[in-house]
Amino acid sequence: MLEAFRVDFEKGFRVGYRRPERVVPAAAVLRALASVASMTGDTGLLRAVLEGRVAASAILPALHDGGRLVPLVPLAPQGVVHASLSKSAGLGRKVRLYATLGGARRLAEALDTAGCGVAPCAELVGELSKRLKVVVLKGGDAVLVDDGEEAAVAGATPTDVGLAAEHRNAIDRLTSSANPFLVTYAKPRGPMVLLVEHEGLDVERALKLLGELGLGGLRSRGLGRFTARKIDLGESRGVAPLPRASTGRYAVSLGEVPLSSDAVDWRRSFFELSVITGYVGPPYAQRLARPIAASRAGASLYVAKRKYERVEVGSEDVPSTFVFNPLLVQGA
Repeated sequence: MLEAFRVDFEKGFRVGYRRPERVVPAAAVLRALASVASMTGDTGLLRAVLEGRVAASAILPALHDGGRLVPLVPLAPQGVVHASLSKSAGLGRKVRLYATLGGARRLAEALDTAGCGVAPCAELVGELSKRLKVVVLKGGDAVLVDDGEEAAVAGATPTDVGLAAEHRNAIDRLTSSANPFLVTYAKPRGPMVLLVEHEGLDVERALKLLGELGLGGLRSRGLGRFTARKIDLGESRGVAPLPRASTGRYAVSLGEVPLSSDAVDWRRSFFELSVITGYVGPPYAQRLARPIAASRAGASLYVAKRKYERVEVGSEDVPSTFVFNPLLVQGA
């Protein structure tokens, strides 16, 4: 079953390697759910996450029009997509580009139809220009939409996920000297949306506890805490986890896939690189795990195999796991 949750952060969140991410990665959501399940003794949820039976999206920005929320997929800066939009809608390369789930489905269908093989080609740009529909929002951002979505999207207000900074002081208790430093984090100005597919588990309860504990880094400074409540997603045609995706076709990913995975033909894919890491070990002996290179949410991936990925980043004494099981959007 596929569930959608409205996520409202109290202050903001800090997730990312060296710089804050504007969305919470799906791998971080699954890792946090496994942690909460372990703390509460929910072995059913814990096993389901580790065995690839729970898939998630990143926590995505949304368009909100009254009580209705439409998740927005932040598309990677793919040259062919931006080239086609520049041609058809006169958009510059610096415009932030999003897609509704329906728009992501149209993008996957266009990539399937073009069938250019490994290298991008002129047919691909032409196919994208012909098939994609774009709505330019008041702030200048652009959204790929499906048939019938133009009017609703044009009148909706998008969630702006900006970056914020705060100056803080660390006091040396021996010398009483002050060491000023800067804290940076993502600050959503509105609701966000999380999609989770599972087999009848109590994910809502786990998310409620996770929201009280906080997600990501700098939780002691008030970051990462949120409230989550179930909402009606509406149209979700084409959304499926990677282990159930159609092979030999394109999909727009709502989460991350490690570059070490052979589930994706990376030569045919269009993606932006990200680095995922985190702290492992007990609170008194934490260390930074080795970084994992992965594609960001919003990548257009050519699916080669149906499989999720488990990446072990801990040690024999302190095991720790990242699970990569993103939701994808494919065409009809």
